[in-house]
Amino acid sequence: MIRLSAKTLTLFALAIATGCISDGGGNDDRPIFEELEALDTTADPTCAGTWIAGVSGRIVDEAGSGVGMALPQMCVRNGEVLNCLAPDAARADGWFAKVIPESSRCMDELNFRAFLPMGPYGTTYCQSDLRVSEGILEISDPLVLYNVEPAADLPPEGDPDMVRTVTIADGLEIDVRPAPLFGQYGSIGGARVDGATCFADTSFDGLYALTPESATYPITTGGTGFPIRIPTTLAEGTTVDLFVLGGLDEFELANGETLHEGAFLKFGTGTVTGGKVVSDPGSELPYMSWLGFRAQ
Repeated sequence: MIRLSAKTLTLFALAIATGCISDGGGNDDRPIFEELEALDTTADPTCAGTWIAGVSGRIVDEAGSGVGMALPQMCVRNGEVLNCLAPDAARADGWFAKVIPESSRCMDELNFRAFLPMGPYGTTYCQSDLRVSEGILEISDPLVLYNVEPAADLPPEGDPDMVRTVTIADGLEIDVRPAPLFGQYGSIGGARVDGATCFADTSFDGLYALTPESATYPITTGGTGFPIRIPTTLAEGTTVDLFVLGGLDEFELANGETLHEGAFLKFGTGTVTGGKVVSDPGSELPYMSWLGFRAQ
């Protein structure tokens, strides 16, 4: 089935009347993507999931401005099969479109990984609700990239197997062993993010975007992650739950749950001591991505 949207037909009507064709652009209006308009979206009748032939959306910063050259990577799940597609860079205004390879069009779940290589942002993961129109998924809410700042205190790397304390701008302390970061120690950074995100509501007492995105211990061999201390105004002795956002490295948390891309899961607990949430033994940060905490 060749899909021509009502918006496209309207634009053609305007073109006949005025002698010019609009590109459908503008910061507030979804542009017309020719590669999606001409796409055959006929579903495979054997697909038991949702058939999606193409996707469009936008990547913005916290102020709502488009982030040019940002990468929207789509991780498609069909049953037990996961396929993270090669991303194509967004346009200068942050808009993007993607024709999905036929082998990945039958979906049970779709998670977006949005990032800007070498940019001042943390990586964002957002799960799509898979509501489609004629085989085309138009992401209604933009994918937001959040600014991170370089670590306020980053000791020299030295021996990569030795632990040292790295401090993020607002006082978050992470006891880091550089070896698991595979040469990315110098890019450690972070920022506290206020308000809800696409994966976390407003019930959290604190959220942090962290870089670089990486597991903090060898996943194949087990071991502990990085101890953390988070500044807080919660009362002394308060017990909090600690949460982490899953990325491309899927693995099992200490509590037996599987952490995969876009999942924001509890990984342990902490106790407020001396004005900081101190991670309890066995509750070290397992992944550098997003960190959240909430009083029990």
